[in-house]
Amino acid sequence: MSSTLGLNTPLPSIDGESMDPDDPRTLRPLRWEDYVGQDELVRKLRIKCQAAFNLGRPLDHLIISGTLGSGKTTLAHLAAQETGDTVATISRPVKVDDLMQALWDLPAETGILFLDEAHQQPSTVQHALLTLTEEQYIDSKWGAAAFPFVTVIMATTERQKINLPLQSRFSILDMDDYTHDAMTQIVEGMARRANVEFDHDTCAALATAACGVPRAA
Repeated sequence: MSSTLGLNTPLPSIDGESMDPDDPRTLRPLRWEDYVGQDELVRKLRIKCQAAFNLGRPLDHLIISGTLGSGKTTLAHLAAQETGDTVATISRPVKVDDLMQALWDLPAETGILFLDEAHQQPSTVQHALLTLTEEQYIDSKWGAAAFPFVTVIMATTERQKINLPLQSRFSILDMDDYTHDAMTQIVEGMARRANVEFDHDTCAALATAACGVPRAA
């Protein structure tokens, strides 16, 4: 499934949770200031985003690798907010024609193409992504089309299943495990956004139960 998401449009997660800042059900951080943990990764990602924005060029292609529910989708959308880009999201295995359609859905064919669980994409799509990142075009049944200003961000839990030539075209950001203190802060932030009052001990207990996975909290 592919969709084009403007910066003022609710941002769906892979489990369908809204990321609309006006939606009281929102639990995910919507600003860098609210993102807890992954300090070094966030620092590197923000430097890349700020450089791209300041120079007026596309963001580097990125692979964000980490466990399920660790915040990869959130990082991708925060990066888009930093660069001012629109995001087209693909969250299931597709065909090359679907890939082309998602790119066409981007305004002026610029922005970010985000592939969740990218390792699930078939070899034909991975090859098309390699052509896109190397030569800035894709060839499909509709013919060839150039996309010189598109950034590809891939989130994956199994990076080893993405072919090595494709990986070589990307900056790779590997997520670390969350500390218990970070998880406790994450639970406290989620409670604030949900307008739920939990004391520190309750948040710490929930952090322990989540076993280092923000989504599980």
